[in-house]
Amino acid sequence: MTRGDDIDYWRRDSIWGNALDRPLCRGMEWLLEKWLFARSAGRLSEMRILSGGCATGRIEFYMESRGGGGGDKTAFDFVPEFVENARREARLRGSEVSFFLGDMRDLPDVRDESRDYVVYLNRLLCCVDGEGSDRALAEARRVLSGDGILLMDVLDYDSRKWNAPLSLFLKMVWALQGKKLRPQTLPRIRDKDGAVNIKFWRTNQNLLYWFKKEELKRKLEKNGFEVMDIVKESDIFSEPEVLYGFYVACKKMS
Repeated sequence: MTRGDDIDYWRRDSIWGNALDRPLCRGMEWLLEKWLFARSAGRLSEMRILSGGCATGRIEFYMESRGGGGGDKTAFDFVPEFVENARREARLRGSEVSFFLGDMRDLPDVRDESRDYVVYLNRLLCCVDGEGSDRALAEARRVLSGDGILLMDVLDYDSRKWNAPLSLFLKMVWALQGKKLRPQTLPRIRDKDGAVNIKFWRTNQNLLYWFKKEELKRKLEKNGFEVMDIVKESDIFSEPEVLYGFYVACKKMS
């Protein structure tokens, strides 16, 4: 079980709560450019887009600035303060994006086949456990139209050589405390300010799930998606900014 759905954790994490002026990393820009902006050239304003984990609305306002205004553009977060802040910023900008409180695992207010794109960046899928990630993908598939596209990024377990020994160490430490830790589920080693997180071994840490490439492909296919792209920044750029993630584009299978 991850603790990525710990609202108090995300409230405290100013990286996400106050990230409005941070530029998108190049991998995110590349993914959106290839699979959203270029693919929807001339029709972007008509695209029905749902995005999750909006925080301050940074990604949503970026998409809107690229010509994605108009149409049906909605975004959600499960932290109430983030949603209110994003709404306030939208009013100041005159943005047409609508923000609501929601959970990617259960989106009852979003109609079946009502979206052309679902965008889950900031490693949103890594914040829920195995069953939760299946539920989130099932919900994404449900709300997508017949040829709808899911865009997301996730953590790459094999990108750090020390992930495996770290996972084994944490498994033993947790076992000594009578608790089980799911393999490939890891805490942050550095905190929001970049300092080493010396409490990483404790069982009260926020945990994120790191995927293996073939595992991720199987999960997506099991949940009704055809994988079209799954790349790392090092596959795209000679000097990558982000070393630990995959950028993924997949299409809803009919």
